[in-house]
Amino acid sequence: MGDIFNVDFGINYEPEMSYNHPGLILEEIGDLVLVVPSSTSSTKLSNAYHPVKNKSGYWYYYEVDKTDGFAERCVLILGNVCTISKGRLLEKKGHLTCDINDENSLYRNIRNIMMQHLFAKEYNKLTSKITELEKKAQK
Repeated sequence: MGDIFNVDFGINYEPEMSYNHPGLILEEIGDLVLVVPSSTSSTKLSNAYHPVKNKSGYWYYYEVDKTDGFAERCVLILGNVCTISKGRLLEKKGHLTCDINDENSLYRNIRNIMMQHLFAKEYNKLTSKITELEKKAQK
């Protein structure tokens, strides 16, 4: 988890990623991995969310760069997350520079954004339950 690989996404239908792109490994599931593809598209970069530079950017485009462990400035396409065979991992290109166990890290932030938007109902139920439990604990 947290590794950056060149990934063979194969030939896919638009708007899925195709061919070789770097991807961030979010989770390992046996012989499969959950991966977020990336792109250097200038259009996507200009519309990407960044916690400092562009808080109003689209949630499904998340800007990262060399300081995060990537070879260059690019966009993680969170809405295109997919599960693939480890056989599609071509070459390890790096690893996130953050501590993936730190709750405030880039890695955790990406996962939280995905949970919040891809599983909105469950996320809202969970956060409401947590708030309820915290209020009870304060009493």
